[in-house]
Amino acid sequence: MADLIIPHLSPGDKVLDVGCGDLRIGEILSKNNINWVGVDTLNYNRSNLEFHTFDGVKLPFNALEFNVVLVAFVFHHCDDCKPLLSECVRVSSRRVILFEDVLNGSSFNRFITNFHDQLVNWIIDKRIYCPCTFKTQDEWFEAFRAHGFNSTFTQHLKTHSLAMVDQQLLVFDR
Repeated sequence: MADLIIPHLSPGDKVLDVGCGDLRIGEILSKNNINWVGVDTLNYNRSNLEFHTFDGVKLPFNALEFNVVLVAFVFHHCDDCKPLLSECVRVSSRRVILFEDVLNGSSFNRFITNFHDQLVNWIIDKRIYCPCTFKTQDEWFEAFRAHGFNSTFTQHLKTHSLAMVDQQLLVFDR
């Protein structure tokens, strides 16, 4: 994942990793003159990077404090992602990088995506809340456009040849 993120960062960037988990990605990328800060609802941090816990809605940071906000496979853990999305764009001065499981509109795709995520989260930690509120690519575009951010990059991530879940990297700029 770090290889997919680095082209969208500049040396000296201050990055907020929302839903950062153990901060392994931050440790890798902070070696590239990137100031990395993590925030999550549960503390899995195994790094020496700056870390904060939060309530899953209100980010404990000032407006425009970060150049870039990374949100990797987080929004579908919210009953309603609008408040957290608003917070992410509030603290970002330039860019939001989003990794997310994206729906293609079919009922079978929704079923597989939900099943996959429930299983993965159950394996990782049974405390992880997951209402599976996935969106289509167009719904993501519209959600960010409503906050003055435009899509500048999209990439479908094929984790293996039999992957049935459409994971995407979406980059949005002010």
